Amino acid sequence: MIKCFFHRILLGYILSNRLINETSLYLLQHAENPVDWYPWSSEALAIAKASDKPILLSIGYSSCHWCHVMEKESFENDTIAKIMNEHFINIKVDREERPDLDYIYMSAVQSISGQGGWPMTVFLTPDRKPFFAGTYFPPEDRNGIAGFPTILLSVSDAFNNRRNDVQSVSDNVVQRIAQVNYRQFSGAEFPATSLANAKNEIIKEVDWNNGGIGSEPKFPQPMIYEFLLSRNYSNSEDQIIKAVTKTLDLMMFGGIYDQLRGGFHRYSTDKFWLIPHFEKMLYDNALLAKLYLNAYKVFGEIQYSKVVIEILDYVRDEMLLNNGGISSSQDADSDLGEGIYFAWQPNEIDSILGKTNGHLIKKYFGVTKSGNFDGFSILSVPTKTDDFIQKEKLRKQDFEELLLDAKSKMLDVRYKRNAPQTDDKVLCSWNSLMISAYAKSGISFGNKEYISIAKNTGDFIEENMIDNGKLFHSSGDRRVKSFGYLEDYSFYGIACLDLHEATFDSKWIRRAIWASEKILENFWDSSQEMLFDTLETSDDLLLRPRDIYDNAVPCGSSIAVELLYKIGLLTGDERLLKVAKIVVDSILPVAEKAPVGLGQWLCSADMMMYDTKEIVIIGEATDSKTFDFVRKVNSIYLPSKIVVAVSESDPLLQEILFLKGKKMLNGLVTAFVCQNYECKEPTNDLDVFYEQLISK
Repeated sequence: MIKCFFHRILLGYILSNRLINETSLYLLQHAENPVDWYPWSSEALAIAKASDKPILLSIGYSSCHWCHVMEKESFENDTIAKIMNEHFINIKVDREERPDLDYIYMSAVQSISGQGGWPMTVFLTPDRKPFFAGTYFPPEDRNGIAGFPTILLSVSDAFNNRRNDVQSVSDNVVQRIAQVNYRQFSGAEFPATSLANAKNEIIKEVDWNNGGIGSEPKFPQPMIYEFLLSRNYSNSEDQIIKAVTKTLDLMMFGGIYDQLRGGFHRYSTDKFWLIPHFEKMLYDNALLAKLYLNAYKVFGEIQYSKVVIEILDYVRDEMLLNNGGISSSQDADSDLGEGIYFAWQPNEIDSILGKTNGHLIKKYFGVTKSGNFDGFSILSVPTKTDDFIQKEKLRKQDFEELLLDAKSKMLDVRYKRNAPQTDDKVLCSWNSLMISAYAKSGISFGNKEYISIAKNTGDFIEENMIDNGKLFHSSGDRRVKSFGYLEDYSFYGIACLDLHEATFDSKWIRRAIWASEKILENFWDSSQEMLFDTLETSDDLLLRPRDIYDNAVPCGSSIAVELLYKIGLLTGDERLLKVAKIVVDSILPVAEKAPVGLGQWLCSADMMMYDTKEIVIIGEATDSKTFDFVRKVNSIYLPSKIVVAVSESDPLLQEILFLKGKKMLNGLVTAFVCQNYECKEPTNDLDVFYEQLISK
């Protein structure tokens, strides 16, 4: 008989289950459900086998709106919980802690139901094989759609009375997942036309009226626009420029962007970027900060730089932890309801600003009596600021001062509302993305605070998430959980390169080299010529996952290719260069025909196809001129570059092949620009250095 783990408290009826001992906010949010939840563990899997019960696997994340809805409707319902406890071993997983499980079982959901999303609901045999799956289920039958209790009883009946059919279905699903996971692509060297073809396929999907790709719902997809910027660097095209600027403009003026505080919400439910799903994810804001920074360098649009600064200031103020780590997300919901924390009504703005100023600000932000979101208004900027000023016949300085004051006062009121919860779980991969955003922006803007934040977060990972030569994936409540995945090593390695560029500390170069070596050691299968997402020793999985798609976050492999290639060029390690080329050659035929889900692959391929600029700056970290040279590099959009900045006495100059023989000229900071195994004349002159950088 299975022992129930509930604790009852005399006053009221409060339950706590096994999740009460977890560190994940998402799991803790379910710790008082009447459901007898287990975390994913050997204990839960063993009990499922011993009791011969099917597993109900529920996967979600703390900031997911529909995860909260299903919890309130079903998992807090005593009647539904009783059915779950009687017929199933119930396992709850935080997808952010276990991206490997999320990938495997989302593949099953898509295979079985033809769609995917969260909350993910998967029914498994005791040996972990999926045989039925879906996402959100309502608590009762609705409009011909089976409710969750009906689903539960039907699945239990099938498992107990039609076991052979269930086994056959589960075997078939696993076979289909494995075929996709291990599929081989062409290993032929890709032609130069592949990237142009991929660009053309993307252009076909652009919404020229509203920006973005396709119709609603619309996701930011920053990697696609990074690729378009890279293509534009090689060969400027009006179509590319319009596709990028139209999208970036409408996103930053839309409701998907927090007009008061900065930071992007997850995605837009409509094609106009107006009404978002309100969770704010660390990875979105890291990737979008980098995209807007690069777009600022290309187009010189000052508003793009403001977006970067607003994002990074928002993360600093609301997501940065005292220990240097950065929280993973902020919820879509608060006690006010989904999104209401960010929404406004006209009379509220009038009471804050007065009727005259309130009228102008409401007009600027598109606030109306009827609203655009359940009687409330989500702030957007329907008319660009300069056009609005001209239309309303205002003085620019006066309106800008009024707008700044209005934002400050409205924020003060918003801060008095109960805010959505922040998930303070620290994920190595996502923190690494934000390290890169802070480091790159810090150098580009000359902002030493941003560089300090990047360094402190890098130090946090080094001190808390690396142990005995292994990187860990997540950290919470002073505990690290699960060994790192490919994405952790890849993103961390790139972050280390960016940290080195920002701090001139050669330890970060050494860390990047270490990460690249660990990738070959732990994730490269030379017999199959594939990079896998997990260590080979992960024994609680149906298969060894290999996600090749760049979804909301780049996949581990596509960033690994960039890291291996850059470190290979730097150190002369042919193994790294060979693996990078093999992997890119195998994926590009797919990316050429279906590029939208493979944006980072295209960026990495573009970097490899067009010779990378290798830049070495020899100077003391304490010399402001050294920073001037590094900042000059970062004032220009260079999609493919490696920068090493070290002092003349740094041992790294003797350890790395590419750096040997390079030294200061005339005792002054000296820059070397090399490309395709040829170096230009070393120079102490910033203007000469700039000309060398911009020459293609």
